[in-house]
Formats: sequence, C-alpha cells, structure tokens
Amino acid sequence: GSLSVALSDFGTINAAGRITTAGFGQIDQSIGERSMDNYTQYSVATSFQLGKFFPEKAQVNLPLYYSYSRETISPEYNPLDGDVHLSDAIDAAVTSAQKDSIRNLTQQRVTSKSIAVTNAHVNIQSKTPMPYDPSNFSFGYAYNENDRKDPETVYETTKSYQGNLSYIYTPYIRPFQPFQNLEKSNGYTRYIKQFALNYLPSSISFLTTMNRNYHELQLRDMDHLDDEASVQTLPVTFSSLFTWDRSFSIRWSPLTNLNVDFASGTHARIDEPHVQVNKKLNRSDYELWKDSVKR
Repeated sequence: GSLSVALSDFGTINAAGRITTAGFGQIDQSIGERSMDNYTQYSVATSFQLGKFFPEKAQVNLPLYYSYSRETISPEYNPLDGDVHLSDAIDAAVTSAQKDSIRNLTQQRVTSKSIAVTNAHVNIQSKTPMPYDPSNFSFGYAYNENDRKDPETVYETTKSYQGNLSYIYTPYIRPFQPFQNLEKSNGYTRYIKQFALNYLPSSISFLTTMNRNYHELQLRDMDHLDDEASVQTLPVTFSSLFTWDRSFSIRWSPLTNLNVDFASGTHARIDEPHVQVNKKLNRSDYELWKDSVKR
C-alpha cells in the first residue's frame, strides 16, 4: 500500500509498504514454485520547503529532501535447523543477544537513507544586478547511506557525501554606442551608428564541489559460526575516495557579432590515510583520519 500527504505549499510526505508471506504466489504455481521467504519492505520520502519559516521579504529558498527505506527477507524455516520455523527459533532464544544472533545469521536486511538540500539560496537582487547580490549564490548538500546485512555479511556500509557552492552573475548594462548621435544615417554611416561595445561580460559563473565516498565490508567466517569471536576472524575491507572539483566560466560579447567564451576546470583528489573510518568500531583510526583531513 501507499500513502501520500500534501501539506499545502510547505511539503509532501509519501509512504509505501509491502508484505509478502511464505507460500505467496499465483494460483497456477505449485508449492515448490512459490516463495519460501517472508518479505517486508517500507519506505518514507519527504520534501519540505524550510524557507517558509523565514519572513516573506527574506525570499529564502531552502528545500529539504529526506527518504528512508528498509527491506527484510526472512526464510520460513531456520537455515541452521530446517525442521524448525524461524519465528519459533527466535522465540525460543533466552536473551535478546541470542535473538539478534539468529536474525543476523538468517535474515537479509537492506537499509537506505538520504538527506539533501538542493539549490538553497536567498532570492534578493538589486534593481540593477550587482556582483554581491545574494541571489547570485546558491549551495547544496547531500548525504546517502546504504547498509546491508545477510548471513554471509556482518555488515556492508556505503556512504556518500556531496557539498557544492555556486556563483552566477549576469550583469545587465546598456552597450556603449559612441556614434549613435551622428546625424547622417545612410551608406556606411548607418553601420557606424549601429556600432556597440559591451564592456562587461554577459555572465560569470563559478562552481566548487566536494565529493566523498566510503565503503566498508565485514564478511562473516562461515566456518566458525559457533565462535563468538568469529566476527573478527576476517579482516575488514574498506575504500574511500575524496575529490574536489572546481570550474570557472566567463562569457563575453564585446561586439554584436563577436562572442568570447572561456572555461576552466580543476579536478583534485584529497589524500586520506588508509585507515578504517568508523567512529563506533575504531575510534583511534577515526581520530587519525579526522586530524589528517583537517590539515
């Protein structure tokens, strides 16, 4: 099912969910052809215009987007004991730690969440556009996280961060026509009167964007499931990429039929120490990474 709620011009909320139990299938399917897993999925997606919290004269545009989804696949029977229903095995566990352990060894869970602010700006502009007008500036930020757990994977986490700042200035000024007051307007004189010089560029833009991607994977040692320390018998694998992109462009039409365009770009990679960036599981390496990036 799904649900959609509109909060006037402030925002929207969309929610959806789906549940499929073991044995579900079409009428003409045999038992062996039907699903033997219990499937649960739900998601929430929202968008709000936070600029509504500011006075109307401020002309603040601050759109916020947030989404969350979770998907769980549970087998009908316990893979570790095929004659026992998984729900019965979980109920039979004495402590919450034992229940979680059974779920981790049998279920597949995928969780995703994201938050973003796109094209946030203050739409205040001078009567004659000026380089310092607030409307020339805008910024954005986005964060995405995906977490997966299954019988063979203790956890697999992927995180991505993006932040950007842009500047666009489009000056408006009348072209300079030094010969427009000539009395004659015939022959070559007509073309001389039409001569116009634009002494300012038609647009100037600048964009800077920082991106960081981090992936971390911890596999489960399937040969030592009974060992409480089996989670740590296999090493953690991780990778990261931190980049900084900058671009600048200028467009100028000094004469009516003469256009000049210039654009430049820089792609840089920010060096990071090759350590596990996980504040919860490895605080010392996290502090080492944080100090290195701040430099």
